[in-house]
Amino acid sequence: MRWLVLLVVACGGAKPRPAVQHACVALATARADAAAADDRNRQALRDAIGARGLELVTLPARVVPLDTQSHEWRIDGTQILAPMTERSCGLPPPADAEFVRSAAGELWALLPARSLRSQRAIYSCACMSTQPVRCGGAAPEPIQLTFELPAGTTFRGQLAIEYPIEVVSISYADAHEKSGCPPMPPPPP
Repeated sequence: MRWLVLLVVACGGAKPRPAVQHACVALATARADAAAADDRNRQALRDAIGARGLELVTLPARVVPLDTQSHEWRIDGTQILAPMTERSCGLPPPADAEFVRSAAGELWALLPARSLRSQRAIYSCACMSTQPVRCGGAAPEPIQLTFELPAGTTFRGQLAIEYPIEVVSISYADAHEKSGCPPMPPPPP
């Protein structure tokens, strides 16, 4: 019984912690900081590819009619067919994709395998409600991409390359109480 009393006294006397206040920065500063982290992540990927004795290769993509809903990489003659993907928000399909190639002419579709090295949030003074809306929630459209197999190469499928990343997220002022930001507008029709 004595332990119960001590536990109640020890836990019951704790004071709630005050909310942590963070200084906010201009949105341009936050975006520049996030872009610098993206550049460091990109270099970490290049370093990981080079450490395996491979080189990064970018191949132009072409959209072809979707014949089957394949979720595997396939070869059709000299064409590499990517797994079915989706285009959303009316954005154009990617113009290219990244592959890795060995000195022996083996080619793999690059599958970046990110491992979290660090994570931090940047608090922006900007209101998200005043930023342009990117998408109104349109249904995604399934698409099939194809790539020309470079001469002298053999496609081997996908290859996961693990590399450390730094995640930087931007928090907008709307997320905090009493921000003074206008309410979010409804999505476009």
